[in-house]
Amino acid sequence: MNDITLPPGDGGHDESNLVSFPSRVSLSRLDPQQQASRFEGTVRSIVAEVVEERARRRGRAAPDSSLLGALGAWSRPALAAASLVVVAAGLTLVFVPVPAAAAPLSLAEAVGIPAPLVEWAGTRYSPGAAEWVDAFQADVRVAADAPSRLK
Repeated sequence: MNDITLPPGDGGHDESNLVSFPSRVSLSRLDPQQQASRFEGTVRSIVAEVVEERARRRGRAAPDSSLLGALGAWSRPALAAASLVVVAAGLTLVFVPVPAAAAPLSLAEAVGIPAPLVEWAGTRYSPGAAEWVDAFQADVRVAADAPSRLK
């Protein structure tokens, strides 16, 4: 029953080797043609299964070789991908918060007139020199932020 053949006398044991391995191994039990009838039966069953599967696949409606046939073959995967894109876009619209819109600029701010000057023009207030400087310096800082406020 054991296919391992050992040289006579030493039993496959070598003192210099910590792990003993048999010197020769017979692979005759793995030879598929040793039992010819069993081998032929296995080959026939495999071929019969292949022929059966090919016939089943030919029975399906084969796509046309035309452009419309090729497009028709891709319609289901394309619709599945499109539906995934629609679902992802819908979920994004539902769950991602929309930033609040910036307050609209007045005409005076759009033209570049500082906000304090607009307020002073509507009243009888007479600003001092320091307030004039502060108003125009604030306008320079606001003008630097204006492109981001217009978005």
